[in-house]
Amino acid sequence: MKLKKLIRLILVIIVVCLSASLVINIEVINTTKSQIIAVDEIENNNDYDCLLILGAGVRNGEPSKMLKERLDTGIEIYNKGLISTFIMSGDHGQVNYDEVNVMKKYALDKNIPSSSVFMDHAGFSTYDSLYRAKYVFGVKKVLIVTEKYHLYRALFIANSLGIEARGVDATKDIYYGQTKREVREFLARNKDFLKSLIKPKAKYVGSSISLDQDGDITNDNHIVISTINGEENYYVSSFMTYKTINDYVKRKEHIDFKCNCQPNYYLTFNDNKKDTYGILLYGKTIHLIKDDKKIILNEEESKVIWDVINKDK
Repeated sequence: MKLKKLIRLILVIIVVCLSASLVINIEVINTTKSQIIAVDEIENNNDYDCLLILGAGVRNGEPSKMLKERLDTGIEIYNKGLISTFIMSGDHGQVNYDEVNVMKKYALDKNIPSSSVFMDHAGFSTYDSLYRAKYVFGVKKVLIVTEKYHLYRALFIANSLGIEARGVDATKDIYYGQTKREVREFLARNKDFLKSLIKPKAKYVGSSISLDQDGDITNDNHIVISTINGEENYYVSSFMTYKTINDYVKRKEHIDFKCNCQPNYYLTFNDNKKDTYGILLYGKTIHLIKDDKKIILNEEESKVIWDVINKDK
């Protein structure tokens, strides 16, 4: 008898969860479907801050078919003179997997000026891409390009973050594995519905990047040598280097002792003084100074920084 009650309870919970999930999906779709427009419906006198293209899979340095269609749609909009600035947002969380540089290269090969393309290297999820669009790039009004089934969720997130948004459907074909994607999207809408209520920070936020600048400021391994108080300064916008160094700083074993040493150089990320590290050179190794603490990097870790610096010198 107890077993029957337990089974009945489990079935009730399953039905309730499925019903709640269905209601959330209906809510996400119904509240955003009017925000999806065609390319020829984009106003000539629009005041969009940028065109946000959401990343998708890449392989062997080439965009997947789905990602190509997103990029081609964005390029069509640009070529019509409707929007002049792109944010390519995708996953560049590993050295050997990089969506955003592949996206930018594809656009450049289609004669889009490099200066018009900003890369968001930390767009690890749809939520992170929209969160960073607002809080890193200062976006207030955006046109999002992705597939229709994905646009509902992206637009819902944008609405929840207070971004004025419209979406353009990039779908031009039926993609292999689409049923699996639709099921995953059903679940993702529930996840991001809750995130949109709580509004957690993206995995990486970092310093502000103005869209009034040249898009090349977000190029990976981009370095500008400038001077701070007479000292040579390396200004680095490499997300991978930024991420790597911050990971080093968080590892307690790297913090050696308080240090009043005078750095040889300064390393600044995203032009933000809070993200400035002093550099002490010791042969092939680098010691970083941050918040009066000396952070000792081994030779392998130091190579990450040296490779970035030497690449542009």
